[in-house]
Amino acid sequence: MIPVPGVGGLTPAQAKQKLEDAGFTVTLRKTFFGSRVWGTDPGEGVPAAKGSTVTLILV
Repeated sequence: MIPVPGVGGLTPAQAKQKLEDAGFTVTLRKTFFGSRVWGTDPGEGVPAAKGSTVTLILV
């Protein structure tokens, strides 16, 4: 298990790269216009298995 890195405030592309570099699979969920990353599910710092899916929440 590795903690989900913080990606709030990054562009979707930057956040996706950071999460993939950490070993996660990434999906997107847009809210409103979805131009910046607001958070992730599971949240920052939450331990998750390498290869598991992290959803980016964009606002």
